Amino acid sequence: SLSQVTIGFGTQNYTCTGGKFVNVGALAQVFDISCIQELPAISANLAAAINEIQGLEGGIAFENWIAKVAQWSGFKLADHYFDTSSGSLAPVFNFQVSGGDFVIGKKLQDLPDPTNPAVNVDWLQLTAVAGDAAKFLVREQTAGGQPPASCSIENETLQVPYAAKYWFF
Repeated sequence: SLSQVTIGFGTQNYTCTGGKFVNVGALAQVFDISCIQELPAISANLAAAINEIQGLEGGIAFENWIAKVAQWSGFKLADHYFDTSSGSLAPVFNFQVSGGDFVIGKKLQDLPDPTNPAVNVDWLQLTAVAGDAAKFLVREQTAGGQPPASCSIENETLQVPYAAKYWFF
């Protein structure tokens, strides 16, 4: 059953390898929106709203704003990062900042973002392979996170801002 509806803000991280940016993980902060996720602005238009805010001239840093609000209100739920100790990239959601456990996921399925796959990272389904914070996760309504199509400086690193709605079951 559904346990949390969240929004994550952070970066998708890449390294230039053979003329293409290869994903080497992500870093994000995850915030609980369970009590407001039914609001039309959250439920239907999250990706469009975040893309619009991030694209405004002068740069309103929405992820910085939400991080400040989270500090005041205490609704930061988890940190999201990737563990490489197994030799591969394993997505981790660490709920210890909110007094909880953790979950390490394994990708079951991905779907290119249906609105703008060149800009927004894929939607995902993950199953838990370790930890007790969730058994199943879904990432959807993504905004940003995709790198340029090519690169020319071998081993160049790139951090691309993104946001996504995460469902924990």
